[in-house]
Amino acid sequence: MTALVRVAPATLPAGLAGDVQRTAEHAAHARSPNTRRVYARAWERWATYAHEHGALELPAAPLVVAAYLAHLDAEGLSPASLDVALAAIVDQHRAARFPLPPNDPAVRDVRAGIRARRGTRRGARRRSRRSICTR
Repeated sequence: MTALVRVAPATLPAGLAGDVQRTAEHAAHARSPNTRRVYARAWERWATYAHEHGALELPAAPLVVAAYLAHLDAEGLSPASLDVALAAIVDQHRAARFPLPPNDPAVRDVRAGIRARRGTRRGARRRSRRSICTR
């Protein structure tokens, strides 16, 4: 679901109805079908985790999101898989116009800590390629 669909029609001038409908149709294609499927599965997994732990999935408390990332890491998911899980949470928060959990220091620090511990800090690959090319 796109953020445009969640705008209450009463808040828009009547003359914009056709343009708003076309806007919503364009926004519906902002994500590929595969991305929508992946995000839907990731969101379902997040919602299950939140409910099992007595937390709201939307809006999500940043500390709960950080705990979820630590949980996924303990399950052995790759940092890239954690990024997908977080992207699905962000997508729903963005659509509902809630604050984005990754902007919170707790979530940023947990992501950075997982990457540092695993040796997958962002940019490491680019630095490796650069050092190879300059030899």
